[in-house]
Amino acid sequence: MEGSTRGNSRTRRWGANCYEETGLELLDARLVDARSYTAHRLGIDWHLVGLFYRVDVKPGPLVVTKADDSTSAVTWMPLSGLRASQLSPAAVDGLAMTGAR
Repeated sequence: MEGSTRGNSRTRRWGANCYEETGLELLDARLVDARSYTAHRLGIDWHLVGLFYRVDVKPGPLVVTKADDSTSAVTWMPLSGLRASQLSPAAVDGLAMTGAR
């Protein structure tokens, strides 16, 4: 999820992002791990830090509720149909932490 600003609770901001991207209400979020990654893309060297959270959400259908910005690219796919070559290293690590892979 995106960064937070001073005075804006991370949980509240992540809850808003979770709702925008999934249509689900965030109930709880707990930090599980933090990892760093490096990448070279489009002539730029990147150093990324991934924060991994285990979250609880209210049940409901998956739907993108805010589609007028970067969330318009969100697509929900069944885990069984994903290939590792489609995922970022961080996504592969996150799925492994959940036991889904």
